[in-house]
Amino acid sequence: MNGAFELLIYKPVASLVVLLAILIPLVVQVPKLQLDASADTLSIEGDMDLAFYTKTQKTFGQNDNLIVSYTSDSHVLTAENIESIKKLRDELRALSHIESVTTVLDVPLFQSPPLTMMQMKDARTIENGSINIEMAKEEFKVSPLYSDNLISKDGKTAALLIRLK
Repeated sequence: MNGAFELLIYKPVASLVVLLAILIPLVVQVPKLQLDASADTLSIEGDMDLAFYTKTQKTFGQNDNLIVSYTSDSHVLTAENIESIKKLRDELRALSHIESVTTVLDVPLFQSPPLTMMQMKDARTIENGSINIEMAKEEFKVSPLYSDNLISKDGKTAALLIRLK
């Protein structure tokens, strides 16, 4: 270890040559690099959870989901955008091959205003409850469930989760 340190300090040119001799062949091989991110390569052989998931898919069918993004110049939780999302959601639900559509209008909000444990059984949504929109904006921004999943951090893009039949 001491020798390598001395080489770096007292012979920087030689150190640089050795470093380049190692890095150049590696960099040349980068275009040939391939990654396999399939379920087979990312799971442990004999993974019981994966086996159960595969069996469930064979029994009940595939998870056919589609995500559509709705982007606006302003926050998606303005009255105009809420109406547009509602209309889009209802039009999508009317299609025969769509089982369900989940939007920012449909998910339960627990902090807009905050609920007690007794009140949580009747979860409020933007569409069905007396939600404070400013509090909802903040909840969507900080919630680990919704932030950057259902709505972007800047609030200008919302996702519509479409479950296909």
